[in-house]
Amino acid sequence: MRSRRNDLIQHFLAYGHADQDFFRGQTDLYDGLTIPGTIAAFYQQGTGGFVLAQHKPYFIDPRTPVFQIAPGQLRKSHWALASIHGATVRKKVETGSLDPTSLTPEQLREMTVAVLQFQETFAQKSTQKIDKYLKMIGQESAGGNFNAPAWLVPPYFYDPSVRGANYGVSLDIARMAQAENGGERVHPIACVDKRALSTAGSDVNNLIDDYAPFSQTILFFSVFEEANASEPQLQGFWNLVRGLSGRGRPPFMLFGGYFSILAHYVGLAGFSHGIGYGESRNALSPVSGPPGKRFYIPALRRFFTVAEAEYLIAADRKERGLFQCVCGPCEAARAAGRGALDRRTREDIFHHFLRVRHDEVMSIQIRKLTDLVADLRDVHNYATSIARGFANKLTYLARWANAIQTA
Repeated sequence: MRSRRNDLIQHFLAYGHADQDFFRGQTDLYDGLTIPGTIAAFYQQGTGGFVLAQHKPYFIDPRTPVFQIAPGQLRKSHWALASIHGATVRKKVETGSLDPTSLTPEQLREMTVAVLQFQETFAQKSTQKIDKYLKMIGQESAGGNFNAPAWLVPPYFYDPSVRGANYGVSLDIARMAQAENGGERVHPIACVDKRALSTAGSDVNNLIDDYAPFSQTILFFSVFEEANASEPQLQGFWNLVRGLSGRGRPPFMLFGGYFSILAHYVGLAGFSHGIGYGESRNALSPVSGPPGKRFYIPALRRFFTVAEAEYLIAADRKERGLFQCVCGPCEAARAAGRGALDRRTREDIFHHFLRVRHDEVMSIQIRKLTDLVADLRDVHNYATSIARGFANKLTYLARWANAIQTA
């Protein structure tokens, strides 16, 4: 495995049960795994066996906000998730959407204890298939030596506002978990709407004050798509990271992309996403999984549909050649006769993305932020000059650069 510097941003991948074959053999391209609570609960033995065999740090996202929607939208995996939240939550969810403020202090404690106990015992209780996965990667039996989650993540709820009642309930849960489990291992999730980032700094300051007592906060801004975020939202995110880091509490971004990588320059400790997707999420949506086939253009730092990517790459081929990817997976696909993007397999596209993302993460140890911001402006000006019809889809590059320089 390649050695990594301690000052690099931690790069976690969201584990998907259907992506086991892809994860195998790619362990040098990521640092750890984020396990959705639905998968950890519903596929416990398969998930546990695979994850434990990778010998990577991992944590489990409780995904509690999904119970704030109507139960008719829930699937079997969500009911398994409800069960690990304790008997009270399971019963309430069976009768309707869960109102966090309806839970008494005793019920909040019951839920918190149940969720954290599931996490603490996950390694020891999820070993039925570990020898199978160890054999697949050529390793001997683990012999009972299993890694517990790197962090304990308490249940949490979504609130559109930092001043809302649900936000207060989540904060109470986090404080309870910290008091009963020791401060360092408890990493609460702050889950609010992305609009909280653009409220002239007041909500950002409240978030900093509220979560500075925790060793690390996992940030989750619902539907915070970096390429679509407004400049004030990007500035708010940048200032939040800088503020928590200034208190000695560098945060972790639950769903992030290239802008999150850049935020490492002001202290973001780590970020997570899926393989080829999952750089943002609606906190209240029960739906998960990858979107349609897309291609990540490294110089543009985002995904495009295959048709859009082919157009941009073709336009660039006549000019600077900036969008032509020469990563190993792309070269291998061309050598196999799959040079055209519409001929690429899912594995081709995912391998390309993960290799490029790894290189993006590594680049921050050798380049200055000012140079990377200058690159954003240069690429924006160039891309809009050769693909004027895409100008509206490329404005995020300028917004990123402006937000960083003005935050």
